[in-house]
Amino acid sequence: MHYLSLPLVLACFAFLAGLLPGLRFGGPPLVPALGAAVALLAAYAHAPQRVGPRDRFVPAALLAAFVLAGAALGAGGRRGVEADCRLLVPEGARLVMRGVLAANAQPTVRGGVLRGARVPLEVEELRGGEGAVPGCGGEVRVRLPRDAAPMPAGTKVEVSGTWARFPAPEGPGAWPRNPAWAGTLEAREVAVHSPPRMGAHPLLTLRGRTEAHLHRVFPRHGALADALLLGRREGLDRELSDRFAKAGLVHLMAISGTHVALLAGALLVLGAILRQPRARVTWATIALVAAYLALIGAPASAMRAGIMVALGLAASMLQRPTAALAIVAASALPILAWDPRAVLDPGFQLSYAGVLGILLLRGAMLKRVPGRWRDRPAARWTVESLVVSLAAFVATAPITAFHFGQVAPVSILANLPAIPLTSLALVGIGISALVEPLVPPLGRMFADGTGLALDLLDCVAR
Repeated sequence: MHYLSLPLVLACFAFLAGLLPGLRFGGPPLVPALGAAVALLAAYAHAPQRVGPRDRFVPAALLAAFVLAGAALGAGGRRGVEADCRLLVPEGARLVMRGVLAANAQPTVRGGVLRGARVPLEVEELRGGEGAVPGCGGEVRVRLPRDAAPMPAGTKVEVSGTWARFPAPEGPGAWPRNPAWAGTLEAREVAVHSPPRMGAHPLLTLRGRTEAHLHRVFPRHGALADALLLGRREGLDRELSDRFAKAGLVHLMAISGTHVALLAGALLVLGAILRQPRARVTWATIALVAAYLALIGAPASAMRAGIMVALGLAASMLQRPTAALAIVAASALPILAWDPRAVLDPGFQLSYAGVLGILLLRGAMLKRVPGRWRDRPAARWTVESLVVSLAAFVATAPITAFHFGQVAPVSILANLPAIPLTSLALVGIGISALVEPLVPPLGRMFADGTGLALDLLDCVAR
């Protein structure tokens, strides 16, 4: 329990203690917000009067401010969900949506049947039977017609169709839903208003071009390369997705610590090879990691990894001591402050549960491993990998069972070859994509080697 002596960890727990009830039960957010302001003012007013280290008023007031701030943000997040127009659209409503595609739309063949692309759409205008719905926007899922032409991300379209709602949670006080998953628009007609333009939607346009480039460099593995590098799983074959889920390897397709750490490590190594100043390389790495997170849409699991990498690099450059759990807590606070509903996202929960399981359980598990098993390097690597995989599994299994109704203990063993193969594949995908436009034969050679790593990864899932 010595972890609770870390101020950032305590602050994070206090924030969650207010955030979760606020999300669950709601209420007027102004009341706890005013309470948080009063607690902060009281701490500030009392600070000059402190008589010694035993004074408890200021820490208690600051913790109270975090609890009340969490409650205010949670209640505000719930109120925002309850008023979101996407959750208020009735089943079977005929809608017209105008917006921008957030991923490449490409029809897929599943089970020998051609199916329309299912893509996220950033809605800019929504019209129903009674006209336009003012202020209605955000991301929704759209199932395009089978005969719709392929369209890249960043394309501005107008789609009309029928709304199919996803089942809503039952009972008063249920946790608020993510409005992006309120339902799917089964589109009948699609009209293109304008092609992708860097000036209008630079990130979406760049994402679409990157997806298309990956599919060109990896004609057989384009969808899997897209999922591993950009986190886009819309084009994945259903059977392949099911294989990874049943093997407990679907986490490899969620952009998280492995992806961000590899990118940061590659940039640091490149900076060292080019003999650039350390400070310049560090800040450039942080900036490029942030650009990568923006490109893929900044999912919560990736943001956690990105903030942790940035804090670790900054602390190293400034020669400041760090505590792993403090960095974890520091990464959670800005994410939850920006979007309180992220705490309910399975990706957020699994990402933090995995890293906390490794930090808290790994050491205790290793102490129970006989010393002779750790004497030889090969045995030590195997034991260490198994312990890390087991710690992550123990921490994430309850969350996986709750959200998805299944647990895959085989993932403890499957992760041993799968994680190194994923790291190798990610490096190969990045190098192939960068080299192929400059030196096509060399890029294709790297792509062929990467294709072998992707095939082996699929064999592990099988």
